[in-house]
Amino acid sequence: MNKQTTPTNRIRPFARFVSLGLAASLAVPAGFAQTDAAAVRRIQEENAALRKRLAELEGRAPAAPAKSTTTPAGPIAPAAAPMSTADEGITVLSPFQVSTDKDFGYLKTNSITATRIGVEIQRTPLAIEVKSAEFLSDTNASSITDILRYTSSGSGDNAFRMARPANGATPQGNFTMRGFQVNSLLRNGVTQYGSWSVDNAERVEIVKGPAALFFGSGAPGGVINYVTKQPSFSKIPTSIDYTVGNDQKTKVTFDTNQNFGKRAAMRVVGGWENSGGDRRWEYDKNNNITGNVAISPFDSGKLKITFEAQMIDNRFNENRQDWFYPDGWFQAYATPTPALIAAAGLSANADPVTAYRNRIFNPGGYGTWGNDMRNASGNLTQATYTKIIKGAYYQDRNNRRIHDTSFNYTERGAYTNNNIALTSATVEGSPFDWLDTRYVITKDNSRFDAIEGIMNPYADGRLFNSQIASSAGYYRKLTDQQFDLVFKKDIAGIKNKLLAGGFTRKSIQQYNANSAGAMFPFYAQIPGSTNPEGNPNNAFVPAGVAQAGQVPVNQVIRDRFGVIKTVQQVFTQYDPGFEIAPDIKPLAAIDRTLLDGYGAQDQAGYINYQGQLFNDRLTILAGVRREMHRDSGQV
Repeated sequence: MNKQTTPTNRIRPFARFVSLGLAASLAVPAGFAQTDAAAVRRIQEENAALRKRLAELEGRAPAAPAKSTTTPAGPIAPAAAPMSTADEGITVLSPFQVSTDKDFGYLKTNSITATRIGVEIQRTPLAIEVKSAEFLSDTNASSITDILRYTSSGSGDNAFRMARPANGATPQGNFTMRGFQVNSLLRNGVTQYGSWSVDNAERVEIVKGPAALFFGSGAPGGVINYVTKQPSFSKIPTSIDYTVGNDQKTKVTFDTNQNFGKRAAMRVVGGWENSGGDRRWEYDKNNNITGNVAISPFDSGKLKITFEAQMIDNRFNENRQDWFYPDGWFQAYATPTPALIAAAGLSANADPVTAYRNRIFNPGGYGTWGNDMRNASGNLTQATYTKIIKGAYYQDRNNRRIHDTSFNYTERGAYTNNNIALTSATVEGSPFDWLDTRYVITKDNSRFDAIEGIMNPYADGRLFNSQIASSAGYYRKLTDQQFDLVFKKDIAGIKNKLLAGGFTRKSIQQYNANSAGAMFPFYAQIPGSTNPEGNPNNAFVPAGVAQAGQVPVNQVIRDRFGVIKTVQQVFTQYDPGFEIAPDIKPLAAIDRTLLDGYGAQDQAGYINYQGQLFNDRLTILAGVRREMHRDSGQV
């Protein structure tokens, strides 16, 4: 191998220039370094490049960097090692290195969720995204859908909050990761079934792809874990944020931390929101508070105990639909063509026009019309509708067809209410350099109550069906315990970590608790219920309702033609261009099914290995996990 050398007399001028440039760059004022972290990092990179070039010109390898713990937020200064003169007239500065393990702004370099051991994201062979508290604040994120808008391969569900959970394993909403519905929502690594607030989130970590080895059986889409803000033993300024938006948003959040020396700290984070929306009857009322107390009884800091309590009460109404109904459906109702009548097989009817109108009149009749339209045209692939428009179309008081962009398809009085009361205790210890321990016990008492219904138009272009769909009263009382041991040892240049642990989970829960509101709506408090014309079938009206005067005697509601409406027609034939929207809340109470209360038990044990070798260029993950699930039936 031939070694190429550069004559000394040719490198000396350039070396002097490099040395002077390096020396000048080292003379950065401390104040500048403290106020511009980005400039500091740029200077560090330039210094490293200059040293490398200088070493190449000198024909020798760069000297080993001196250890330093100076962070970018502090002053930049070279190590105090003496300067050497390898060649006369050439000044060689001893190299130094600035390192830090802090996260800057949106940049989070470590993942807590990924392997449950803790590892740098760039060293983990998994697709991981971390949304920091700064990012959540700057983007005004308040829900999972908001977060998934900024997540690759994620798909949000704008109407997810008005949708009930499907069962104990499928959370509220239809949001997806990698095309699969997400059913692993975690809070500090523990399953969180109900809706959660990001007001107290320090970060939200998203692991995309299968992760059953670390989190148990679940959808292959991924795992979403939000990590709450923890007490700090250093001083953190109290912050209060007040938000007012053009979309009637009003929200206040606060974050306060109090440290009591080096051994105790307390943090309280909370929020209050009373916001409207861009549709009628939309609102979001949210009260949440999270309190944490951390105790570190020893000066070594090798033991930390944290107690946390959280309460969330969130009630809301949101629009769940938009206008997709085809104009041809309404035109066919107004003037049915002979081709449509023939396609429906009604040509021989005594009054084929009226018969066809009755055929496509009801909500959902656009599908029947679509089939008739395809058969009549001979094009069986023709689309029923091709566009979606915000709002709705209907006839105003003057029988003019108008476009109402504030129309809310979720009925007046429909709501969803999430109520969560959660407590947890965490004990973390490092009794030895090669061992970390963690024990967490969580008690979660969550409720999900909802009154549901979506309005749909009739083919006449005037009326809407506003009848209640259902109501639901879900709950879950859960006790979750986790215990982890992490063994650490470097052997033969390989950094080894072994996680051994397990969890037990017991819960009493009820899902799919539909009430009978949709089948037997409670019309007693609706105007017309005490009048024979409004209640022609003499539907039962409790004496307490009538005698208490909740419904004025003989009060009725008339349509735009002066005809008295029955109590059922008040809802099933609602005329938004003429009438006040009916409130469906009195039609059904939050109730549960007769078969109520089911017990479930889950247990798991796992051993996970993580190894890093070849100077951290290769990461190996392996493990084994065993799970058990048992349903005990009705309690």
